[in-house]
Amino acid sequence: AWFGLTLCQGSITLRRSWLNLVPLLFVVAVLVSSIISNAGFISWVGTPSQEYTSFLTTAACAILFYVIVHAGPPYAHRFHVVTALVLSATLVATVFALQISGVPLWNMLGVSSRIFNPIGAGTSAAFFLVSITLLANMRWLLGKGSRVSAVLMFVLGLLTLFILLAMDFWLLWTLLVVGLVFIFVLMAWKPTFF
Repeated sequence: AWFGLTLCQGSITLRRSWLNLVPLLFVVAVLVSSIISNAGFISWVGTPSQEYTSFLTTAACAILFYVIVHAGPPYAHRFHVVTALVLSATLVATVFALQISGVPLWNMLGVSSRIFNPIGAGTSAAFFLVSITLLANMRWLLGKGSRVSAVLMFVLGLLTLFILLAMDFWLLWTLLVVGLVFIFVLMAWKPTFF
């Protein structure tokens, strides 16, 4: 509803931020990869059931990012969106941690994998959880939100650390450390932001 209202009113405001550069650089990297790829058409549109690997999907997600950032709901409503995202990530982390621990949650569906989860592959779920944990840490540092959201963020952080310890994949740890270092550098560089 807010997007339709924004289009009708013509109230899209372009906000200047370094954050706008990150999706653009990612799209450029995927574009270069698609141009020099030997797969040709597949790198542009993806393969069946794996369309998310294509350049078109990456470009569409980047456009969606820019629309949400520049024509998104008022600032106060964004914290509710982050809380909902942290809640969903906490549910995913709980299910995934139980699966890793050997609790057979999906046997009734005929799935016998120990790392099956609502996201898909184990590594994909761990990347998702690390990303949302970093977002939750940033929100916690901003000091906005209720006690319930703070408890959710704490539980999500613990579950994410448990999953990272169980998977022990260097790239996941690197992503977490680089993200935390970025947050602390941002705190030191722009303390007024916090």
